[in-house]
Amino acid sequence: MEREITLTDGAVTLRAWRPDDAPAVLAACQDPLIARFIPIPQPYTEADAQTFVEIRRRDWETEDERSFAIVDAATGELLGSIARHGPFGHRATFGYWLAPQARGRGAATRALRLITDWTIATTEIIRLDLYTDVENDASGRVATRAGFVREGVRRAWDLDREGRPIDVIFYVLLRDLVDGDQASSARHGPFGHRATFGYWLVPQTRGRGAATRALRLITDWTVATTEVIRLDLFTDIENDASGRVAERVGFEREGVRRAWDLDREGRPVDVIFYVLVRDLADGDQVGSVFNGANR
Repeated sequence: MEREITLTDGAVTLRAWRPDDAPAVLAACQDPLIARFIPIPQPYTEADAQTFVEIRRRDWETEDERSFAIVDAATGELLGSIARHGPFGHRATFGYWLAPQARGRGAATRALRLITDWTIATTEIIRLDLYTDVENDASGRVATRAGFVREGVRRAWDLDREGRPIDVIFYVLLRDLVDGDQASSARHGPFGHRATFGYWLVPQTRGRGAATRALRLITDWTVATTEVIRLDLFTDIENDASGRVAERVGFEREGVRRAWDLDREGRPVDVIFYVLVRDLADGDQVGSVFNGANR
């Protein structure tokens, strides 16, 4: 278990959550904007706030979650929440929210810079990313002020509190790598309502449509037997043949993701993502996962 740490720039401080933070969390989560953009329970009760704080305190007992309360460095007032999900291989994802009275001071930008600088200094993570609701311009501006670059929209990436798929905007920040630097690679998935696919063919079978047939079979089977909503895959940016396979099955090119994968020497490589979204009948839904920025 990693020892809890405190980060500060003199204006805001990031510290571990404490049981007595629950009343301030309860008050903050009555805010309509938080409820709009984060799938917190509605109505949000004292028990919900206590559970949130207890879970966030336990994040320091895990290998892949680090959660902080954002507080005023001078007064100790609770301003919001920020967390790092990961590392997962060479990637990590960040999320944050602010209480209404803390907005407009640059607190979220300062907090995001603190946690990303600390992450780069203490881990081998190469790709740092976050995502926002497509209508949450304020959170997007926080990301860009902290050095993140808008990467693009991902369809059906998250679920709302009713379990319906929603599109999000991704922002990415890449570590500057010195020649020869590398990191360990890992494979992950599926998560919640998403699944990722991959395929290859031996040389003598290419040109017969085998990959297209195989991808169609596995995606049809996945849709028929699971609740997965977003089906995706990625290819090397120079692998046009694999991209054509995806498009023939009905996947749509979503865009380039920078430093998403690693080559065999551990160097980051850009990839092209393709996505296929399940058609949901009115009222259809899947079990929701609580994976928004309130984590």
